[in-house]
Amino acid sequence: MKTLKVIANILLILTGINAIAAGYSFITDPTGSGLGITVDYLKHAPFSNFLIPGIVLFAVVGLGALFTAYVSLTGRKFWPIMFLGYGAVLSGWIVIQYIMLQAFHPLQAVFFSIGLYLTVVGRLHVARK
Repeated sequence: MKTLKVIANILLILTGINAIAAGYSFITDPTGSGLGITVDYLKHAPFSNFLIPGIVLFAVVGLGALFTAYVSLTGRKFWPIMFLGYGAVLSGWIVIQYIMLQAFHPLQAVFFSIGLYLTVVGRLHVARK
């Protein structure tokens, strides 16, 4: 179980850094050109640019991941609940992204899988108690 938790914390930190960087890029340049994409990706979404998705990506996905890792690494007793919650948020973010963009990118599968992994690790720990 300890190995699963270590892997989960590494994934949380990497996800947080990635989401904060991408979110910041969208906030400072809502056209998406800083990340090599265009607002054409949003033709099926309720947004005209990436500002709102960037804020959510930065604050909820990015800071949420780092806060969840902090809770776990500092030994807080409620870390499994945080893993469950954040895993659901991350997987949900990807599902919503897929629905709104009506397009698939391999990174969506990666981050959806990370969300599922976090949910499973949290659930396994809760089940052991």
